Amino acid sequence: MFGPPLNAPERPRFGELSKLLPVFIVALTIFLLYSEYVILHGFRLLQLDRPPSSRVESLSNRGLQEMITFHIVTVLLLYCFGRCVLTHPGSIPDGQGWELQPD
Repeated sequence: MFGPPLNAPERPRFGELSKLLPVFIVALTIFLLYSEYVILHGFRLLQLDRPPSSRVESLSNRGLQEMITFHIVTVLLLYCFGRCVLTHPGSIPDGQGWELQPD
């Protein structure tokens, strides 16, 4: 499922580093947005810097719900991103049914 088709020519899958640059940029963007959301938004709502007696319970509960939802969506995003990167794009079909025929 993740490998090349059976009759594809043998070429290294990740041979050219320039083709991996967009993958690294997207991965870096995902990481930066993840860390900003969790640190700047999630930790403030969870109020981890305050003692438990002075925390606002409704904000802590909201923060916990948002963090659980956010992490579920993030796991799904990373799964889809991994599938996009690892799935072979295919090749040009080779056979008589695919040859160009003049009209």
